[in-house]
Amino acid sequence: MENPSRAPTVVVAAACVLLLLQALPFFQYRWVEDDSWYTIPAYTFMRTGELRNPTFADTDAEYHADKRPPLMPLTTALFLRVFGITPAAARFPQLLAALATVFLTFVIGKELGYAAAGAIAALLTATDTFLFISARTVRPEAWLTFWGAVGVLLLLKSQRSGSGALALCAGLAAGISICYHVTGLAWVAALFFLILYDDGWAALRNRRTYLYAAGVAAALVPFGLWLLSTPEATASMYGRGQQVSWAVKLSMEWMRIRDFIGVPSQRLLFPVPLPLRLHVGVVIAIAMVLLFRTKRVLFTRFTILIVPHLVLWLYLVNKTARYFSILAPLLYLAVGLAVVVACQTGRLRRAALAICAVCAVSQMVGNALVLVQARKANYPVLQERLRSVIPLGASAYGAITFAVALNDRDYSSYDRMTFEYALAKVKPQYVIAGDRVMLHGEGHGEDDKESVRSAVVPYVERYGQLVASLDDPFYGPLRVYRLSY
Repeated sequence: MENPSRAPTVVVAAACVLLLLQALPFFQYRWVEDDSWYTIPAYTFMRTGELRNPTFADTDAEYHADKRPPLMPLTTALFLRVFGITPAAARFPQLLAALATVFLTFVIGKELGYAAAGAIAALLTATDTFLFISARTVRPEAWLTFWGAVGVLLLLKSQRSGSGALALCAGLAAGISICYHVTGLAWVAALFFLILYDDGWAALRNRRTYLYAAGVAAALVPFGLWLLSTPEATASMYGRGQQVSWAVKLSMEWMRIRDFIGVPSQRLLFPVPLPLRLHVGVVIAIAMVLLFRTKRVLFTRFTILIVPHLVLWLYLVNKTARYFSILAPLLYLAVGLAVVVACQTGRLRRAALAICAVCAVSQMVGNALVLVQARKANYPVLQERLRSVIPLGASAYGAITFAVALNDRDYSSYDRMTFEYALAKVKPQYVIAGDRVMLHGEGHGEDDKESVRSAVVPYVERYGQLVASLDDPFYGPLRVYRLSY
């Protein structure tokens, strides 16, 4: 335990400001496929009361009902209703969640009895590349991190005070995280295992355990009823992971690890082909070793909270490294605790703080590089150019990326609608060809959109009328064609 001081509070305030300074520049730029994928059901719900994706073919289950956890599109819909359908409005809630997470990281450290460790962790969390990215996108990771941190804090307070009400609220928080994304299941399991570790088998006779379970159940009942309302769409959404074998899933896990240690890729271009974040992973690993040697109980509690996530990720088909943002508060709390607890001498602690500073500054440099690349992707300007070419009331076909720019037009996306189907059933008046995804694929190093390109480009060049050439340094050499039937 440590004496109270105002210094940690000042550091936390600085960390919150630091996150804002990193996240806000070019906040509406670099709108990509994932942003649209979550925003389309949100503004569709806002207009019609339906959670679905009308840009897909009507043979696709998501055209009829988007059965992903509903709180992400519902939260987005609320902000779109208040602030209008803009990239900033869609991304702002995630920024708020990330900002609150930085503060919660400090509060968790303080609850553990180490406010200084919480302050160090808050500063590192504010510079974490994956939380920084999550704060600037329309994806649920920032919310999973936030609700997970809320659940951890409430459960720690419940375990200390014996409060059943706090245990119930911890269960609610864990359950709510699932309503943003299915990876929230790991939070439910992790907090339950922490109860078992702290209380032993006596937990099965403790009412707080059952209140925790009741909180989880209460949060999940509306989600469960939503899933049962259209079982076919639910089976389509959640049966996809079963179509991929465990062997394939495990072999793909290297993609997540590669991105975590910062190996440059087609999606994230860096000037040198080196693992630029490797040192961050090494520091976290060393911190866990130091906790194991000096504070075995803390090490065990953190391990219990972290491992369920890593196990669940092995099963998931999506191998994004963005999921590491969910663990950012825990990983950096481990680092902060290692600095405060394991480094007893002043000289050793100064050296440890210097290492933390290197991690923070290097991640800020990486975040700045992301911003430098983002400034070339001026989505609001491209939106105005597309809207000036494709008139109100017209229909269009192209990448899902541009659906939000043309949200008040009848838009179809090639991501889930073949060009042949579009010509036969939808008959779009305009086609947007030549975008970066159509030309180069989704960024995994494979030309996975060759079939789209070979169907669209020859047809529109032969039968369409070129009405605009919209060259963009990020989105590609866009060509807008008008089709007649």
